[in-house]
Amino acid sequence: MKTRQPLIGDVRGIGLLMGIALNHPASGAPAKAKAEDVMYRALAAGLSFKVGQGNVLNLSPPLSISEARLSHAGAGFRSARVR
Repeated sequence: MKTRQPLIGDVRGIGLLMGIALNHPASGAPAKAKAEDVMYRALAAGLSFKVGQGNVLNLSPPLSISEARLSHAGAGFRSARVR
């Protein structure tokens, strides 16, 4: 993910819980406006998550999520990708 999207500064997770930090590539400063932009585009695609610390996309699907729903969520997140 980080190699395809320069704004992704770090990806952390355990199990289905994931945090994706967005930082400006040149300065390393938090990309707060970009994180909010991704969140609203994801909402338009039917995917809901929160932004923490201003620039971290926090993804936390229910532990009982089906593989089909998880695949659908991944497609929604990809369509809302960082631009």
